[in-house]
Amino acid sequence: MATSTGPQSPTAKLAIGVGMLALAAGSAVFGLRETRLTCTPAACETVQSYPTSRTRQDLAEIHAVEVHQSSGKQRGVYIVSLIDTKGASIRVHSAGQTGAETFKRELEELLAGQRQRIEVVTPPIYWMLAFAALLVLFAVYEIREAIRSWGKYARPARTRAAGRPIVLWGALTVGALVVAVTGNYFLERSMADSTGVLQLECRHRCEFSNSTCLPGGAMEVRLNPGEYEVKVWNPAAPSSWEPHKVRVELGTQTRFVCEPGR
Repeated sequence: MATSTGPQSPTAKLAIGVGMLALAAGSAVFGLRETRLTCTPAACETVQSYPTSRTRQDLAEIHAVEVHQSSGKQRGVYIVSLIDTKGASIRVHSAGQTGAETFKRELEELLAGQRQRIEVVTPPIYWMLAFAALLVLFAVYEIREAIRSWGKYARPARTRAAGRPIVLWGALTVGALVVAVTGNYFLERSMADSTGVLQLECRHRCEFSNSTCLPGGAMEVRLNPGEYEVKVWNPAAPSSWEPHKVRVELGTQTRFVCEPGR
């Protein structure tokens, strides 16, 4: 009788084959999708094909356009966002750096009444279809092998020694969690005796210490006693930011509501 172990079992092969088919279907849909972004003075509308979807963003309350670089593995992608009266960031387009800067400039001209229409078309990625075809071939091979070996597979005997690494790793994980929680508790207790807490309620967009809090969000920071600056988004202010001074006292919680004119 033919025997195999672990990932060579028919069940595992069948699962891999079905997973590859699902991935191939997703790749085919992604490869055939065309995205058309059309902006007029009234709104920006995004239409995606295969499957069809349509989104619309009204431009009546938009006062600025920003470009930010993505983080992680997509650092080459730049995101174009619309900023409304409260400072909320609404993603509308993404491209390379040059394309994003160009689209930002065109949007600013549109909002200023210097343009009547912008259209950006992202064509299908046809090479994804070749990738999907390879996935289908691999899936068919795995499913065929699973069917051919069904009934011939003998599950290896499980010994007591085989389970010891799992128990050891489980004990180490629990121990690490206990140490981390205990250390964090004592660190918080020691910091509470020499600091205060600043709580931000973000009704409008605000920035503090190189961090951004968007409308509807909140932020809590433990700080040394002293005076700090919080910047609140206000389209009517110079450079669209309104600075505020907030004083943090020792051992107290200071609450600040981010909205203009406070």
